[in-house]
Amino acid sequence: MKFKKLLTLSAGLSVLLGTSIGCAVWGGASDNKTPDKAVKTIRFKPLPDLKTATDTLYFTNENFDAKYAHAAAGQFIPGTNTVRVSYFMYDDTANARVRLNCDNANESVEVVRRHEMEHARKANVVQDVMGLSPWDRARLAVMNESMAPGGEIIEAVEYHIKTGERYPQNRAFLWHADSLIMARHNEKNFGFGDGVPVDFSDPVIADIVLESAVDKFARDHKRGFYHTKIRSELKGVKRSKYKPHNQCDLKPNMSNYFPMANQWGILWTYDVTSPWTILKKRQVDVWNCASETTRRRVINKVDSIVKTDMAAGQMLMLKTFKYPHSNQ
Repeated sequence: MKFKKLLTLSAGLSVLLGTSIGCAVWGGASDNKTPDKAVKTIRFKPLPDLKTATDTLYFTNENFDAKYAHAAAGQFIPGTNTVRVSYFMYDDTANARVRLNCDNANESVEVVRRHEMEHARKANVVQDVMGLSPWDRARLAVMNESMAPGGEIIEAVEYHIKTGERYPQNRAFLWHADSLIMARHNEKNFGFGDGVPVDFSDPVIADIVLESAVDKFARDHKRGFYHTKIRSELKGVKRSKYKPHNQCDLKPNMSNYFPMANQWGILWTYDVTSPWTILKKRQVDVWNCASETTRRRVINKVDSIVKTDMAAGQMLMLKTFKYPHSNQ
């Protein structure tokens, strides 16, 4: 009885296996065909456009002191991926002081736009602080605010090459850097540098851009700017995830961005005019073109600035500022 039952089960199993094999080979032989599963289509959503906007600010003799002190010449807003640039307007009744300050601000529009565009193009790097300690987050903030004036310097120098005149607005750090760079540029071209694009990869010129930009930030910091930003990074304040725009085309890798090893090349990479490239602008990594001595001097200055914004006792807790930091 047991043997007969076993034989019956074996026969049934053989039929079942044969049917399964037939379905596997011929596909669809069974009446109980399982419906095909829907294939999920993966669609790659393009990055949003970087938006630009122009603000017009109106000044009078009465509102100038209060309004001008808080007026932003330009800004990049990561949340909306928008670069905003301001024009300063006044009417016929404005006094000489109002007119002079507004005219000076308007003469700076192109370098202000370049400043904000540098922030915008590198936002994918600056906004991603995952894995960075509060110490390196604060250093990143300083480097970010320093490299943007570097873009202003390049814009002003290329204006000089194009027009034969230095940038019209007397921003002291621009004119100083321009004079040093043009002197080196003419030396390299044996006194015939007019109209010839500047070689920003030259170590002497790269040193000038790097030091001039960081010194500009250091002066602004000493005047009371950027302290809140640095202190919030030192506290490791959590920030929302950033969604890049379509002009964040500089991609970080170990060779151009590694804060823990003082590699900041991606932040100091700029588009520059070049006679050797036809289809697009040439990019120059000023950080890695500069001399080791200048890079070390800049790093020491940045570290010194960050230390001045640390809370009392923070330097005693060095493990808090080592990589990686678990609370990021």
